[in-house]
Amino acid sequence: MAKHVRPVKLPALAAALLAVSCLQPRAVGSDPRAGPPEQEAQAERVSWRLLTGWKYLDGTQGMPDSVKQLSGRVVEIAGYLIPIQDSELLLIESPATLATCDSEINQLVHVTLTQVPADALLGRKVKVTGSFKVGATYLDGYCVDVYRLRAHEVQVIQ
Repeated sequence: MAKHVRPVKLPALAAALLAVSCLQPRAVGSDPRAGPPEQEAQAERVSWRLLTGWKYLDGTQGMPDSVKQLSGRVVEIAGYLIPIQDSELLLIESPATLATCDSEINQLVHVTLTQVPADALLGRKVKVTGSFKVGATYLDGYCVDVYRLRAHEVQVIQ
């Protein structure tokens, strides 16, 4: 049974991001009893310049090898989270990404959270660490993402 996906309206989303910006920043992670994951020490910091520094055509067409080689690695990416469904969010470089309305798919990272309270993260700059996957995901014939990140840890950046 397919889950219902709510359409995201950019003006409403921008208002929500501003409204939650008054929340107290705090670091959150998966299970605090588990201790720090070993992958965290090995996380590779990935810049938005690398992820967005190529002309998006369709899927992974035109994507440089330096980006494709990130697939399967544990990475760390900073940005802002936008909720789309349950534990699924989009990571963007800046709230200004939403204001342009002409964002390309390579300016978004589809994030899946594991036991992380998403509400405390909205409107805050965060650092997301997790397993990165590069590859086009198509829904109804349209490419909806080329980057996926299964988050091991999410920290608010002070």
